[in-house]
Amino acid sequence: MALVAIMLATTVRIPAEVGGAINDKLIHALAFFGLSLLTDFSLVRSRFGLAKAGTLFAYGTLIELIQHQLPYREFSLADLLANGAGILGYWVSIPLLQRLPRLKARWSQPGPDSRFS
Repeated sequence: MALVAIMLATTVRIPAEVGGAINDKLIHALAFFGLSLLTDFSLVRSRFGLAKAGTLFAYGTLIELIQHQLPYREFSLADLLANGAGILGYWVSIPLLQRLPRLKARWSQPGPDSRFS
């Protein structure tokens, strides 16, 4: 549902620019941080690594390519960088998230697939 919601939000016509470029990039980073968390918690048998991160980055690239085809949107490398920053932000925050009582169960699965590396 989150993937669909983000695809819709990024492809519909917005009447006026809300906020500025910095706010837009922050929204991109937060959205991809959230998608990273949802992906990692949905697929608990594997660690958050290149497969998950790469798939999310490819999704962000797809969004930008679709926007390039829309007359009221545009392709933005800065948006791709912000998406990547959100993904990277999640990855580097995993050690901190592992300490949170409500989240630590995600990494308490036995076996090599559940460890952070």
